Amino acid sequence: MNIRQAKNLYSTQLNRLREQQKILFDKQKNMQKESNNILEYEEKNGVILELSNSLEKQIDKTQNFLDNLSVLSSYIHNAQAIKQQSDTSAEYTENIAKCMEIARRISEGSKVPYCDERKLMKYNLKLYMAAKNISMMNKSDKEYKSLWEEEEEENKINSKRTDNTEIDFDIALPELAEIPDFSDL
Repeated sequence: MNIRQAKNLYSTQLNRLREQQKILFDKQKNMQKESNNILEYEEKNGVILELSNSLEKQIDKTQNFLDNLSVLSSYIHNAQAIKQQSDTSAEYTENIAKCMEIARRISEGSKVPYCDERKLMKYNLKLYMAAKNISMMNKSDKEYKSLWEEEEEENKINSKRTDNTEIDFDIALPELAEIPDFSDL
């Protein structure tokens, strides 16, 4: 069962419990108004109080579970957001390092693939122009492959995979008790 299903199930359970509690309170008010016999009133009132206390415990237990489930849901959401931010920062840092390496290669006069030059131009045009100006003084016969070639191939492979991760949590689910109908008391 996932978190959304558990929330829906236990919210419905909580609503039913509260409805039954309201019915018991209404019955108790009606008994107070209509009671002629004190003994009969006390006996029925005692039963209603016991049922009311039992319902109150179930309501508290279910509400506590729903509260804990909400906290768990926010923790999971926050963890996913932090992971996404760190992945983005790592990727950005990696791209900066690649651009700096491309600028170094260009400045030593080596041949660099056009797609790498274009990425460097997009990253920092001034750095690209400085590297090109320095390269006119240096000539090298080295020829490099693209730094992003491997990444592009990897992205093609990863895009074919689907993310089937499930969030597995180990929580003791409160028992869904059968809710009696007190409307016929």
